[in-house]
Amino acid sequence: MSEQDKPDQKVSSQVSQAAKRKDPVRRHADGAHNIATLRGADPRRKYVLVNLSDTDALGTYEENGYVREVSTQDGPRLFGMRTTIKPGEVILYRGHVLMSIDKKTAEDIARRGAPGMGRGTEPWDLLEKRLLDRRGATRDMLRGIGGAKHMHVENESELVEEFG
Repeated sequence: MSEQDKPDQKVSSQVSQAAKRKDPVRRHADGAHNIATLRGADPRRKYVLVNLSDTDALGTYEENGYVREVSTQDGPRLFGMRTTIKPGEVILYRGHVLMSIDKKTAEDIARRGAPGMGRGTEPWDLLEKRLLDRRGATRDMLRGIGGAKHMHVENESELVEEFG
């Protein structure tokens, strides 16, 4: 090997041995990642924390069937609230109230929508059905790469043929 090849090898070996990026573990800015975790939740219910100062949001949740959760001995509670809240009190956390609804009703609201909570996913699902080509082996050209034929470009101009 000549002397001119050695610097290129040195650079390529440095590149291959370069330190790989290592991001720090994600954490909450205040360091309190476990404070708002829910304990003793009923798996058949969906829970949300609703801001008490936003009366529109609070009213919307209540009109759509959400109820305020009340502290019970074995019921849902937020982490660290075993001694700070008495049985029978509404569960409050940093200016929010814990509310819940039956999971099937919540899924229905997410799918069909509800007054004040948006249209839901049903209109988008219908739109997507019309966009997708359901004729069998053909591919949907609106999403992703539609196969190997879309992976290259054919250019038959005179310039390409002249130098090709």
